[in-house]
Amino acid sequence: MSIKNCVFAVALAAVSGTAAADLGFEYRVNRVADKIEDCEPIAVRVAAQFTRATGRAVISSTCDAYVPWQQDVLIHYAGETRLPVVSTWDEWAHRQGMYQTYAQCAADLANESATFQRLTGLTPVVAYCYSESSLSETPNRWVSRVDGLGISPMQAFTIEQSIYGVPIQSLDDIADSVARSVETFGLRETRLIADSDGYSARITLRFYAPRRPPLNIVRYTSYVNPSACLAGVSELSDVLEAAGGTLIDSFCVRKDFSEVTELYSLVHVRGPFERRMIEGRYASMQSCRADRERLIRVLRESQGLDPAGAICDYHQGEIIEPDGFAMQVYIRN
Repeated sequence: MSIKNCVFAVALAAVSGTAAADLGFEYRVNRVADKIEDCEPIAVRVAAQFTRATGRAVISSTCDAYVPWQQDVLIHYAGETRLPVVSTWDEWAHRQGMYQTYAQCAADLANESATFQRLTGLTPVVAYCYSESSLSETPNRWVSRVDGLGISPMQAFTIEQSIYGVPIQSLDDIADSVARSVETFGLRETRLIADSDGYSARITLRFYAPRRPPLNIVRYTSYVNPSACLAGVSELSDVLEAAGGTLIDSFCVRKDFSEVTELYSLVHVRGPFERRMIEGRYASMQSCRADRERLIRVLRESQGLDPAGAICDYHQGEIIEPDGFAMQVYIRN
């Protein structure tokens, strides 16, 4: 795990490391350093910025080894109530790392901090970049984190998705298209960061909203080639709309340097539904589509299910297994 110092160049201030009778409330800043000697001056600076940003007195600011290779700063502060933490950091979202290099993360950090302050109304307590190889199969990817403490009408959210293949559209075009598409959902300062190593791609969608919207980036179905994938977007949109979802944006991804192309979509889920793959293969797209109405009728009448529609999903054969199509049914719950 690597780390760069906090972006704030606050003046060093004396911070009591002596435990008080009442330790007050706790605020933890994760992954600030590898070693205790690197962490200690950061703890002093974070304490000074904490008091400046919140007006609360710091009782203690210490380094805490959450795990042996990870130094956190642990703040205890005074007050009658705990301050809510508003952060761009999400432990479960940031499994990949948003940036390939520290330089990319650092170049975005000032803008991230200014955007955070403008939309949340909170003065940042910390803003920094960190990297931990365990976040991803690809080591040394970087994540930015900005924290403020207090009541805010807006929160920061992140959605990540790994893509196994290469998008047929440029990553810049995908980022611009997604940012425009989500404006209708009341999201603010939407940014999509995407990069590819030629074999796979990673997409991170960061945005601000009053509460977390039910948005997901999902791989939905496969097609024999890019043209079929692009043509399938409207069909998927209709089925999702009937099932309880709204397709916001889509992009097609070529898999394993072949013509086989997968459709990924950003979807707003309005109601509960599930995708169910029906056993059995069809030799062609035509024969699969011809059997849809019969299969939907059987599921409805014989099994008491509520199918909203079905899509024919291409499966590439392996060794002795021929290529074929399977029925993917969308069932309302």
